[in-house]
Amino acid sequence: MPEQPERFWAGFHLDPRRPEHARVRATDADRDHARDLFVEAYADGRLTRAELDVRTARTTAPITLGALLTLVSDLQPIRSASAEPDRSRRPVGRELLVFVVCSVACVLLWSQTGRGFFWPLWVIVFTGLPPLATLVSGRRVPEGGSGRGKGHTQ
Repeated sequence: MPEQPERFWAGFHLDPRRPEHARVRATDADRDHARDLFVEAYADGRLTRAELDVRTARTTAPITLGALLTLVSDLQPIRSASAEPDRSRRPVGRELLVFVVCSVACVLLWSQTGRGFFWPLWVIVFTGLPPLATLVSGRRVPEGGSGRGKGHTQ
């Protein structure tokens, strides 16, 4: 099974994805780490024997981290967590928008249908709880909603 991308990149003495590290010479441990990926990719059927031999041979010569990056980039995702914003979380503003839109729509619907019991209260309460909880706790909310449900891990 392929290694987790961030764990793989942490195996280098410097992150080869960072432009300032591209011209730094790779250590023996860096080359061994890349060779381990090649062997794993060969075992998974992602490389042919000839590709394995060529890539392994290229790592035996003095090589920079940038050159190692080009050898492994089609076997591991190269995006860095620090290179792009974390899209798995969103600010509370989106939940506030849902709260306001739902609340206003329900109050308008209630006012146009003869009023009576103020049923929009239930919508206001239950759409208001997630942003309120987020504001009180000071945390950010997972993209899927409140963070509860299928696939949620902490």
